Amino acid sequence: MFIRVIFIHALIKVIQQIDKTGGTAANTDRKLVKLIPLPLKINQFERQHIMNALNPQSQNYEKGQRILSSLLTIMDRTNEERAKHMAPGAKKKHRMTYQEFIDDPFGIKKKQI
Repeated sequence: MFIRVIFIHALIKVIQQIDKTGGTAANTDRKLVKLIPLPLKINQFERQHIMNALNPQSQNYEKGQRILSSLLTIMDRTNEERAKHMAPGAKKKHRMTYQEFIDDPFGIKKKQI
């Protein structure tokens, strides 16, 4: 119960900070920050962390790479679990590569063939 209170308090502090800064540490116009709804600020905050994880010059790069690696591992395990529960004759879904996505993001060309 005590840990729950600490977590809630920490979450409230983080949300207040995000609400105050607009989701980024960059200097933004305070009048504009007040107009942006909180869910958009939280989305910006999350996007900024993801972008920092992809930028090798960022000081959070190593930590971000570990987090992204963990997320990919979890996704792979989830996909393996789903594959176990598929019907025996079901066709496995083809996993799109990065280059395939760049060439045809919505699969329109593939459907035309």
